[in-house]
Amino acid sequence: MIKKINVVLAIVLGIFVLTFAYVKTNKLELVQKYKIKNTPIICGDIKLGGFSDLFYKDGYLYAITDRGPNSKAFVDKGKTLRIFSCPEYTTYLVKFKLKNDEAKIVEATPIKGLYGIPVAAEKDSTPYDKNKKQLPFNINGADIECFIIDKDGNYWLGDEYYPSIIKLDKNLNVVKRFAPENSEVKNPKVTYNLPKQFNNVRKNLGFESMAYDGKDYIYVFTQAGLKGETDISVIKFNIKTENAEDVYKYRFAENSIMSAATFAQDGKFYVAERLFKKHFLDEISFRNGTLRRTLVLRPLTKKDKINANMKIEGLAKDEEGYLYIINDNDFGIDDENVKDSFIVKYRFKDIKNLSKSKK
Repeated sequence: MIKKINVVLAIVLGIFVLTFAYVKTNKLELVQKYKIKNTPIICGDIKLGGFSDLFYKDGYLYAITDRGPNSKAFVDKGKTLRIFSCPEYTTYLVKFKLKNDEAKIVEATPIKGLYGIPVAAEKDSTPYDKNKKQLPFNINGADIECFIIDKDGNYWLGDEYYPSIIKLDKNLNVVKRFAPENSEVKNPKVTYNLPKQFNNVRKNLGFESMAYDGKDYIYVFTQAGLKGETDISVIKFNIKTENAEDVYKYRFAENSIMSAATFAQDGKFYVAERLFKKHFLDEISFRNGTLRRTLVLRPLTKKDKINANMKIEGLAKDEEGYLYIINDNDFGIDDENVKDSFIVKYRFKDIKNLSKSKK
């Protein structure tokens, strides 16, 4: 009996040692926190912000901004509305160069034709200006939350409103927009070829994150489950044929929401999730046609220069395997959120185990 117990203990100890070694090998370590300082002024007196995704390419980091300065949704006389203090705002693409402790903005370019106002009533709250005068919906509205740059230099954006996928050329001109079949919102400039189930996204919880395999596929994640579902939905979209080829499901922790994703290697992704103001960074991969968590890299804490009032909105990985995070500061107008914007750089303890392939 004692021998059997000893054997069991030895097996358990061996599993523990192997598990510990694996986690230790993939441990994240803080390298540097970079403050974004030279932000341009928009809309009169507001610093550019709202950075909602991050992408690495050729020594630079790129970020995309969301729909612009706006209030949280609130109810007034039985109607849910939102204040847009800068109705003319358009999404920006921002290029950064990291040096010392600063993320210097090299370029900040507005993307013409993509406006922050919601496309239709059923897609978000009713927009009002700062004088509480109702604004008209905008058929070209977009709440951009994610993007990538493909191998040919085109940009692919993910929008929360429709939700939709938007293609830009190298000069940031809108080329095409793809939305779900049978959408109630009709726009002659939109191709309605995404799976119709994505008409069932919850308001303000549409496409949130995007990862690129470096070749022909992007993977676009919803922020939360579709109506009646708890699992995140992920579209596998072929950017060469411009068609959705599959839809996967991925289950985060209960009540958590998706906040960022980037491609790791060999069908794996790094993803960030937010749960009650706590951030978690995971590795996920395909298993039997679904996406499953394969490794919890770590919860992110103050030691990682991440606190509860920061909203992680973007992840990127460079060719050496370093991981970068950017936060969304809501243009500095949300008192519950950090006012400044940062990029934080991390390395893995054993960086040799990470893919060296470029995006």
